Amino acid sequence: MKAKAIKCAVISAVMIAMASAVTLNAQSAAQIQFPYRCSFEDPAENANWVLNSPNQTDMCHDRWYIGQATFTDGLNSLYISCDDGNTTNHGFTRNVVVAYREIEITQAGYYTFTFDWKNDADEGSGLYFCLIQKQKGAPQSIAGSATIPNDLYQSARPVTREDGTTTTCLRGTTTWEMARYSLQIQPQSLYVAFVWQNAKTDTTFSPLGACIDNFQIVSSKCSMPTELNIETGCDTVTLSWYGTSAEYSVEFKENGTQNWRKTDGITQRSYRIIGLAEGTYDFRVRGICNGTDTSAYMTKNGVPVFCAANHCIDYVHLDNKEVVTCYTGHAGSTGFVPCAPIDNGADNIKSRHTTYWVKNQYDPLTDYGLKTIPDGEFASVRLGNWNVNREAERIEYKYHVDSIDPGILILKYAVVLQDPEHPEREQPYFQLTLLNEKNQELDPTCGKAQFTADRDMEGWKTATPYSDKDNVVTYKDWTTLGINLDDYKGQTIKIRLTTQDCLQGAHFGYAYFTLGCSTGTIESVSCGAEEDQEIVAPLGFDYQWFKEYDADGNPAEVSSTEREFIVPRSDDDPYHCRCMFKENHGCYFDLHTIVSPRFPLADFALEHCPENCENKYRLRNKSHVILDYGDSVVHTTDKVDTYYWYMEDGSVITDESPLFTAANEGDTVTVRLKVGIADDECTDEIEKQIIIPSIISEPVTIDTTICASDFPFYWESAVQWLGEAGTHYDMRKNYAGCDSITILNLHSTPEIEDTYVDTTICYGDSIVLTDTHGNMAVYSTTGEYTVSLLSEYRCDSVIILSLTVRDEVTFTTEKTDVKGAPNTGSITIKDAPEGYTYTLNGQPNARLTGLGGGTYEIVVIDSAGCMSDPVEVFIDQECIETDLDLSSALYACADDSVIVIPCGFTAGAPTTYRIEYGAAASDAGFTEYEDTFDVNEITIIVPDSCRPGHYDATAVIEDIICDEQRFPFEFDIYYAADIVVQKWNNVLAVKNEKYNGGYTFAAFQWYKDGAPLTGEIGSYYYAGEGEALDTAATYHVVLTRADDGTSIATCPVTPTVKSDISAYPQQTVVQAGAPLRVMNVKSAARVSLWSVSGVYCSSWDVDGHNSDITAPLTQGAYIMVIERNGERRQFKILVM
Repeated sequence: MKAKAIKCAVISAVMIAMASAVTLNAQSAAQIQFPYRCSFEDPAENANWVLNSPNQTDMCHDRWYIGQATFTDGLNSLYISCDDGNTTNHGFTRNVVVAYREIEITQAGYYTFTFDWKNDADEGSGLYFCLIQKQKGAPQSIAGSATIPNDLYQSARPVTREDGTTTTCLRGTTTWEMARYSLQIQPQSLYVAFVWQNAKTDTTFSPLGACIDNFQIVSSKCSMPTELNIETGCDTVTLSWYGTSAEYSVEFKENGTQNWRKTDGITQRSYRIIGLAEGTYDFRVRGICNGTDTSAYMTKNGVPVFCAANHCIDYVHLDNKEVVTCYTGHAGSTGFVPCAPIDNGADNIKSRHTTYWVKNQYDPLTDYGLKTIPDGEFASVRLGNWNVNREAERIEYKYHVDSIDPGILILKYAVVLQDPEHPEREQPYFQLTLLNEKNQELDPTCGKAQFTADRDMEGWKTATPYSDKDNVVTYKDWTTLGINLDDYKGQTIKIRLTTQDCLQGAHFGYAYFTLGCSTGTIESVSCGAEEDQEIVAPLGFDYQWFKEYDADGNPAEVSSTEREFIVPRSDDDPYHCRCMFKENHGCYFDLHTIVSPRFPLADFALEHCPENCENKYRLRNKSHVILDYGDSVVHTTDKVDTYYWYMEDGSVITDESPLFTAANEGDTVTVRLKVGIADDECTDEIEKQIIIPSIISEPVTIDTTICASDFPFYWESAVQWLGEAGTHYDMRKNYAGCDSITILNLHSTPEIEDTYVDTTICYGDSIVLTDTHGNMAVYSTTGEYTVSLLSEYRCDSVIILSLTVRDEVTFTTEKTDVKGAPNTGSITIKDAPEGYTYTLNGQPNARLTGLGGGTYEIVVIDSAGCMSDPVEVFIDQECIETDLDLSSALYACADDSVIVIPCGFTAGAPTTYRIEYGAAASDAGFTEYEDTFDVNEITIIVPDSCRPGHYDATAVIEDIICDEQRFPFEFDIYYAADIVVQKWNNVLAVKNEKYNGGYTFAAFQWYKDGAPLTGEIGSYYYAGEGEALDTAATYHVVLTRADDGTSIATCPVTPTVKSDISAYPQQTVVQAGAPLRVMNVKSAARVSLWSVSGVYCSSWDVDGHNSDITAPLTQGAYIMVIERNGERRQFKILVM
């Protein structure tokens, strides 16, 4: 896609097409001045280029032109065209077309050739850069053949592309790219030629032909910067490069414009540019050598500067997976596969998801009727391509709607469909759909657009870019779709676009689009001082301005249908604007008025730009329009209308950013800037004091010392060879083009004699020779060495080293381990060199006997002081190893005398042990004691009348060889089992304080076989009526003392069957008149009841079959008497 062609009548005025139209003096034209730069802007220089040299030139379908169909520097370039220079397209007829210029090299040296180029040639076609000696004759164009003559082909030079690859044939890019070539040339005359080879014969759309601009020839003495890297931020660009020049010049401009902004005198290999607006820019860097010599430019074109934070949705970076997903598919199929963006460049036929950054380009398949980027936008995305192969593409964006200020989603799109007039379902196709979080259409009527190729569709245009005029392309110019997102606050919506080719596989379909947001408000474009305020709605719709709604929600009375509307300043009524889709007024959204006065804000900054020893500076205007919302001020990018610079001399300048010249010594000036809008009805002023720096260079003195052997000495910055020490001078130009002087005081060191060193080192050591610059030489073997090092001033210094390395110090050891008694170990050193000494663990000549167990380090030192490697000797000793296990619970009953703990030994000689008790155990009567291991056990002596409780102690096993071993443990003393008594066969009871040793208990919990008995928390346990205690189980009770709250169990109790128990009442408390059973009645017995005062109440005869009696009806205490076999027993009964 190329810039729209300027009409032929305009181009012809600057076009050079025929060599026969060029008349020049060859000798004068060939004598170029270096550095030579040609951007094809100078008609006189353009006349020196021979285009389409006349060998059957009229028959060539492609021709070289100098014109304005494309450019990268200035307005003109050299390019191939098949349509009289109107476009940069090449034809479909084989030919070889040459453009050349004669140059004369008068001084031998290295030269660098660079040029910007682009073309999208097929395989077998391309651009060649040739250098031809004049005596071989000028190159010629050839019609009807794509074969380059051998002598011309041999002159093609291998140029280096921006990516570092080297080739003789340039092709395959539709964006400007720099190529370079360097070589050494002797004085001679040469033809510099660009040769275009076209082997294309098919008659489909003609792609981009060869384009050349910004051609340079410079001396390689000043090296061109390389590896130019550009990093962009929101408004900041950082350039970095590799180079060897003392200074650099950086230039940049907005892509598609002419004016380069330049900064000289950069001494670093990086430069930062701040304050760039969003857009596409060209950058170039060159070296500055010796003050005036310059290198070739290193160029990067078409670099986008974009700030995602300034946009509601980042639709241009297609690799942003959080926002966008790309898909591919096949025409006619509903299945799409996610993929990485297929992007080979914006103009590449095979790109299926790609971004356009260059403005004012037109789509050639629409006969240059459709802009690739719509007015008011900085970039667009193309979905699909013109590569016919039944392809289908899709792209989806996720957009989270703000929950507070949802705004308006603005989507602009343009569609290009080839119309083969197939059945409708087989035609190329485009669809746009807006979806909610559930993949449902937001609005099937107004949130959707879909089209099938149809050359007769209303509002669509047609083009015939192919030789077959029936092969029609129909396209829809840029159309705006807007959706009010107020109903989708806080939700995430999707924007989905789909394109596909025709189903028969020979016709294409693709689309362009942009995404953005509007604030959903109406802005004022008038000055705050005006009586009438002009307000404006978003671009791209039809409009209805009104104040009120009717009963149906439509405008009651339309005041205007224009985009802009005038509101009297005194009118404070609210206004509404209905923004309607141009193709369907049933699709619309309404906006409310925000009348915000506009005011100018004055601001400027100094831009220092000296040249040719003139202290030039520019006052860079940064003034702009602000909006006053009452409680806040918003800064816009809108420019003010007028500028008035009031200078100290009384003059007034009205340029936007005027250029001045100050004294070379510098100056301080006071400047007042007044700016205005709306015919200066609103103005603002600012006054600043500007300091312009001096451009005069003070003399620079350099003191340098070199080696005597360095003569002759090359003074690089002065480009001089110096043969002796002394004071030397260099006169040249500084960054501003002014004279500067550098004084070099050159000193020479005396010659350095060789140094001889004879030394001996120990085995394993090294001798290190170093100089003051960090250089070193290391030697560790016997021999003779010659070493070259550098002196303080980097002069060669020779050391002749004679090195002797002594034999390695070695030895062996024998040891005796500790056994039977402590400190009985020893070490013996053997096989050591004569006269040796040693260290033991770092102590010289320490004793080697009476050693305890452990690891010892021995180093043997020979008579010359050389040390052996350390040798470790381990002396073993047998310590006690025991299987004592104190991890399980230990306890004893209060009436036990001892606790015995098994303690076996697997190693060592155990002798004695002792028991150390904790404070609680000591208070309870436990005393520390020591005992011998006559048997493999440890005994804990339980004192008499020991108070039950929880105690701790430590068992200490002594070791006569090693350290004693300590084993902390805990143990419990339980209540003796006799604190629990068994009553009959179904009751267990705890003795009270009179019979249990004086303990009073506050709580009880009974257990059976270690498990708690639910609800049994009294002082006795009753198994239940008719139940007996389990004589196969054990019972215990946890008792909580009242005095200290300590809970301790009793030792286990095993019940027994008491067969000799007499009969007894089942219960001693009974309700009045209730039955009462007599238990354990083995034979006939007599039961009688008496009052406590001795009054007889009643009696019964009972036996083993009938043992129930009836309690008295009167409450009170009674005595039950049971008589059986002459035995008489009494029980107290309480009747309730």
